[in-house]
This record gives sequence, C-alpha cells and structure tokens, in this order.
Amino acid sequence: MRTFRKISAFLIITLTFLIGVDVPEINAQVSISGKVVDINNRPLTNVIVEFYSIVRNVLVKKLHTNRQGIFTTSINPGDYIIKIYKKGYEYKEKGFHITQASGGFLGTFVLGSAFHISLEANELVAKQGDRVEIEVVVENKGIYAEEANVNIYYPSNWEASFKTENGLEVKRVSLDPSQTKKFKLAINIGRNSTGIFRVILSFNYSSLIQNASIIFYVKERDWKFLNTEYPSMTGVKGGFLKLRIDVTNTLDETSDINLYVKGPENWSLRLEDSQRRMIQTVRLNPGAKISLYLYIRIPENVDTGQYKVILTAESKGAMSHLTVNVNVIEAKDELRLESSHPFVDVYAGTSVEIPFTVINEGYGGTEVFFNLSIPDFIKVQVIDDLGNVLSGIFLDAGSSQKLRLKILVPEELKPQPVPILLMAIGRKSKSTLEMGVNIVARYNITILTENFYKEVTAGERTKFMLEVKNGGTGIIDELSIFVGELPTGIKIEVNPRTVKDVSPGEIVKFTIVIDVDPSVVPGFYLIPIKIIGGEIMKDRLIQVSVKSRSEIIYILLVILLIVIVAISIYRRHIMSKK
Repeated sequence: MRTFRKISAFLIITLTFLIGVDVPEINAQVSISGKVVDINNRPLTNVIVEFYSIVRNVLVKKLHTNRQGIFTTSINPGDYIIKIYKKGYEYKEKGFHITQASGGFLGTFVLGSAFHISLEANELVAKQGDRVEIEVVVENKGIYAEEANVNIYYPSNWEASFKTENGLEVKRVSLDPSQTKKFKLAINIGRNSTGIFRVILSFNYSSLIQNASIIFYVKERDWKFLNTEYPSMTGVKGGFLKLRIDVTNTLDETSDINLYVKGPENWSLRLEDSQRRMIQTVRLNPGAKISLYLYIRIPENVDTGQYKVILTAESKGAMSHLTVNVNVIEAKDELRLESSHPFVDVYAGTSVEIPFTVINEGYGGTEVFFNLSIPDFIKVQVIDDLGNVLSGIFLDAGSSQKLRLKILVPEELKPQPVPILLMAIGRKSKSTLEMGVNIVARYNITILTENFYKEVTAGERTKFMLEVKNGGTGIIDELSIFVGELPTGIKIEVNPRTVKDVSPGEIVKFTIVIDVDPSVVPGFYLIPIKIIGGEIMKDRLIQVSVKSRSEIIYILLVILLIVIVAISIYRRHIMSKK
C-alpha cells in the first residue's frame, strides 16, 4: 500500500511538471475575494470576473459580482490574469501571483464607463451671440459594442447640436469595441446671456447616463445696432437739437429692431425718418442700414449742465445701447459777417452788388437787424437772392444766410472811394464789416461838330472848326487829333494838336486848316482824322469839295446878275407907286 502511494505521488508530480502547472498538494487551494465599483465608488453587480492561467493561457475561473460588487472563490496558487468587464463599462485586466501567503482580498477594482469622451475644451470665454464649435472624441473602451442616445442640455435662448465632421446632425452613436469617432458640438450662445453657464453633452446607453460638461463664461457684446457721428452735443435752454442715428442689422437674419429713447424728465424726445414719421420699429435685412433722426427739445426751465439721452435697440434677444451726451448752456447768439470781396469798383451812374454772409456761430437763435453807415450822396440796400429789400432776418443757432449789398451811385459823382460800414445786430451780439466802393472814372468823348463838309477853291485854304467834349467822368490826360493819309495836293494843320488835362464836361475847340494846292483837280476829297482821349478813340471823315477859279467867277457873275435884276424890279415897283 505504501509503495502504491509513493508511485501515485511520483506520477502526479511528474504530470504536473510536464503540463507546466505548479500544482500544490491536493486540496491546498487559496480563498480569494475582490470588489468592483464604478467611478463614484458604487458597487457594481453582475460584473464578469475571469481568471486566466498565465502558464497555460486558459480560463480557469469565471465569476460574477454580487449585489455588493464582491466576488469570492478558491483557486490554486499560481500566476493569473484577472479580466473584469461588464456591458456599458470599460474593460480591465490585471496580473496576480497567488500563493498561500498572498491569498485573501485582491483589492477594489474601479470600472469607468465604456465611452471615453475627450473635449477640445472644458471651459471657454465667449461673447453674447457667439457660435462655438468644440471637437468631441468618443472612444469605446468596453468589450461590447455600444449604442448610445445623445442629448444636449443647454440654457434657454441657446442653440446646440451634435454633428459629424461632415456636418450631419447625430442623435444616436454606435461604436464597436476599441473604436474611436470624432464629432463636433456646435453651440449658439444666447444673444442676451451674460455670466457663467453650463452645457451638458449626455450619452445614454446600457442603462447608463454619461455626461460631459463645458463651462461658458459669457461676456456682454456690443451689437452695434446704433451709431452716430456726434455722441456729444451742446444745446440751449428751450432749444432744439437734431441728430442723425444710423440703425444697422448686425444679425445674420432679417430682423425687426425695436427702438426706445429715454432721457431726462420733461424733455421731448422722438425718433423720425426722413419724412418726419415717428419710428418705433424697423425691419432690416442682414447688414442693411437705415438713417433716422433723433429730435430733442430742451425745456426752458432746465438747469445748465450735462444730461444723457439713452437709445436702446433690441431684436431677437440682442440689445444695443447708445448714449448721447447733451451739454445744456444758456442761449446766446454770436453773429459774424464775412465777404470774399468787400471792396469793389463802380462807375458813377451805375449800381453794384457786394455779396456777404451773416453767420450765427452761437447757441441761440436770434433776429438780426442791419444798420448801415454811409455818405448821404449814395443809396445802399440789403437784398436777398430774389431782390427783396431787407431790414432784418432770423437766424437759428449754427445757421447762416447769404445776402447782397446793393449800391446805387449817382451820375454826377467824381471818382473817389466811398466807405460803407455794415452792422448786424442780434439779441446778445453784433458784428461789423467794413465795405466800400471805389467810384472810378468813366471815359467818353463827345464830338459836338455835326457838319463835316467843307468847300474850298483850288489854290486856297480854309478852316474847319472841330468841337470835342469830355463826356466822361474822369479827366482826360491828353486829347489829341491825328490826321490820316491825305489826298495829293492837300495839306492839313491842326491847332492845337493836343490838349492836356481835359476836365469832365469841358469843350475843346480844334482849328483844322485845309490848304489846297492850285494843281488839285476839282472834286470831292476825304480827309481821315482820329480823335483820341485816353483809351477812347473815334474816327471821322472831313468831306472837302474842291472847286476851280472859273467856276467861282461864273457863280459870282450869276449872283451879280441876280442882284441887278432884283434892284431893277425894286425900282420899277417904287416908280409905279409914284
């Protein structure tokens, strides 16, 4: 019997050595246990726990955890791989060397969810209305294929969607073991949100809910609905201000933009379009703009100082503010006169107009009256563009008006400068402008001689009297007679040829002696002369009729015969009466 036992023991030891497993003495197993929990330290039931022999690479034991997440078993000492897994959870494995001394409690095993979710960012700083896309990587670390419903939880007035890289919206995700997929979480932040907000991306699978959170720090955005070139203005008590306001739709969709105006108590405020219609809402396409006008009436009894008028534009949750600063001062006009040509030349007997502008550079409207300081011998009027004679006008603050000064110069005035002082008088200010006209000489030559015909006998001379008057208003420095080309045999002498300093209205007599040579054939001859005074020149022709001596004798005999006949008739008449 003893021999049989020894042989049996020897065979067992030899067989164990041959198959590579260290087998202890029969019935010498070790009791072991362990615990499986989730990441929140909650016990997991029905978790599969498998023991694989490292030497033989075979499954030795397969267990399930109880309701407390605990597994217990007895196992031979040796080297093992423990594999732990459950649907919906990640797969884990760990190697152990189990001996009589190291048996007992193997430890607590923590299983995370099967899906491993990686976010591009967990905390973001953004502004109202921003559109944010966050990359999401989902990996299945479990041993089973998993299908999950996807839900997104976000603040009201926000929008969010879960999409593939190609932009397709995803409601359900399927992943095989060890498979990885990339997605995008697209979020439109609310246009009126400010503060700290949380967006939760939730996966529901295998009776699990797995969440990934993103924290948003949302700052206020200026939507730039409203803009003006003049955010600060100055007005007067009881005054009126007009300010252009540009309204622009900066949203990416057609929107109705509601407009509100708030200002100090008892101020009159309104928004109008270019046709003076009151406006409270405008509808604009994306990027479109409209210009409105803010009318501000400042009360008479308001104190001087700084005031604020606040405009608000609101559309689809987005809001924009514009503050207009109004500096209220006492109403005061400040007049200024200006003219680009305050001094002009004019001829006596004519009129001239000098343009000028009256400007109110103050902060209050005023009646403007005109006062003129002028010599008695000229007449001056203030007229508008239509020729209406004005004694005064009204000018609003910051406005101007173009007018003209009409000056009538009498005919008899000699050349001289005439000063004019124009004064504009307002409620609290006045302005003067020195103006004037320079009466310049008007040059003219009047030829008083009317008959330019002269008869002369060949071989004799005759005199022609030429009377010339200074018909202008200025002194003629030199009044001269110039003779042109003369017919053959005719000579001319002018006395005087030149007269200096001829006063206006003065008459100068020139004697022109015509000397005809005896050889000149009887007939009509023209003698050209030029009368020159300053820049004035006039041409005349003296017509000379040259006669022969026989013609003269014949004419004298005829005249003598006529005289004798007349005497004879007279005597007969006297004798008949006796």
